[in-house]
Amino acid sequence: MLKSIIRRALAPLSGHLTRGVVPVLTYHRFGSAFRGLSAAVFESQLVYLKRNYHVTTLHELVTRLSANAEFVPNSVVLTVDDGYRDFLEVAYPLLRKHQLTVTLFLVAQVLLERSWLWFDRLHYVAHAAPAGAVRLEVAGGVRTYQLGSRESRNAAWESIADCCLELDAEQRDALIDRFELETGTTVPGEAPPAYAYLTVSDLARLDPAVVDIGSHSLTHPILTKCDYERQRREIAGSRELLAAALRRDLTSFAYPNGRLCDIDARSVQLARSAGYSSAVTCDGSFVRRGANPHLLSRIGAAYTLAGFREQLDGVSYWSSRLQRRGELAGAAE
Repeated sequence: MLKSIIRRALAPLSGHLTRGVVPVLTYHRFGSAFRGLSAAVFESQLVYLKRNYHVTTLHELVTRLSANAEFVPNSVVLTVDDGYRDFLEVAYPLLRKHQLTVTLFLVAQVLLERSWLWFDRLHYVAHAAPAGAVRLEVAGGVRTYQLGSRESRNAAWESIADCCLELDAEQRDALIDRFELETGTTVPGEAPPAYAYLTVSDLARLDPAVVDIGSHSLTHPILTKCDYERQRREIAGSRELLAAALRRDLTSFAYPNGRLCDIDARSVQLARSAGYSSAVTCDGSFVRRGANPHLLSRIGAAYTLAGFREQLDGVSYWSSRLQRRGELAGAAE
């Protein structure tokens, strides 16, 4: 009820809520992939952007921030995280068709060693395991997961993945190993098509005028769970490896997972000292003048055109902020 009231109140202001700020949007999967955005919806969003916005690059955004210059009105930046092959198959042809630019953030070790992203490996086990109950020691206790329907398997995956976010890389991998062992599931050495990652040869086919390349770390860990040297390797080492393999200069970094609680002062300092001109989070806010270029906000793009439009006009963002304030005020009474 409160949410709908706030939305109706904000709707007449939709053209004014985002003046002087820039939404940096992020996408992950496309097409028929799990949680993938359909080609039709993605193209509808691109058409809407072309008609109503100035789609710019992270480089231009940072240049204006560094000069303390005003943003071009109605600017928007597009980014894609992780680097799955469905980007090449679904998103890239549409971006090229409409001549819109994007920054693609890659996980270096997955690209160069053809290894799994940890959350994909976990998802595979949850869905490939035989049906039945599985007991697993997590978060200091034993939990039972029912693996049967797609919904129950997704629920198990989400629950275990949430636990993994609170662990360092070694603890996380040990938990996934136990889940694999308890379910009697064997994970193949190479990810099947549903989890397929881009290859170096795939990336060589991408038009650099359409796709800029950034780093998304070596292995996609939670950086606050890493010591300083591990963070340095994840942030600076990934830039060096990707630049050498792709023969491109990488100037942007995306913090893995992207919540502000997943980043600390060391992360920001290492991104700056590694030579990146920008680094992005995923905290759901707009970029404002004076923002730290190594702590830029992003918004996860909506899965519908209607939701996408609300995100860009600020109604969705400000209604959620005001709703949260209302809930906190109510709880304090």
